[in-house]
Amino acid sequence: MFGPADADAYLGGQDPAERVEAAHATAEALIRHGRSGDDAVTARLVSLADEHGIDEVALLWADRPADSLPGALWRLYALRAGIRRQSELIARAFEAGRHRAPVYEAVAGVGDPPGPAEVRALADAVLAGAFTGDLGVALERAAAFCRVVSTGWALLADELVDVHSADGHSADGHSGDGYVGDGRLGAADLSLTVYGDRAAGRAGVGADGRSDDRSVDPVDAAALLTRRASDLLRTGGQLETAARRWREGTLH
Repeated sequence: MFGPADADAYLGGQDPAERVEAAHATAEALIRHGRSGDDAVTARLVSLADEHGIDEVALLWADRPADSLPGALWRLYALRAGIRRQSELIARAFEAGRHRAPVYEAVAGVGDPPGPAEVRALADAVLAGAFTGDLGVALERAAAFCRVVSTGWALLADELVDVHSADGHSADGHSGDGYVGDGRLGAADLSLTVYGDRAAGRAGVGADGRSDDRSVDPVDAAALLTRRASDLLRTGGQLETAARRWREGTLH
């Protein structure tokens, strides 16, 4: 037990109210700072998570509601981090989903064909647009991208189930999406995450996005892809809500 003097001198954790205030104040400051029109400032804001680490951004904003300004910015930064970490896999999912969601593809504005470089460029352009252009447009583009990729992941999950039902082989010994041999996926193919996804760890992928040497059964892979599709679809809906609130003047 502390005596009165010790208790007064003890430094506890940060006041939750102060954390909330700091989250909203910093988000508003970044948006305001980004309106300077300075390209160097914009580039630094886009690479904020690269410079300080996505963990630091998470500590600042990740626990804020999705329909708040810091919560919306957090989702843009987290989405960019996930795209940069898994650009090949996400590009594959975008390619698979874009023909089923052509309206969302047009809003997202990914280059054609949507390869890894194109989805990385989209991530940078959307985040830059949040500071230099209309934040509502940036949020809508990110939302559309989420919807196309989630559609692609759902389609790839169905394909994995079909491959498994056919004993893991197509007529030429390969699945329709480049999965070879017995239809099993390397764990690296399943680190689909943006920040904080622990489901990948259960599929042989560490929280840092690095994989081990295990393979993943196609049924398990399909389940993970389906779960990721659902999560990303929800994120897309949250970003659309944030965009609407921004236009209404209620995103704070």
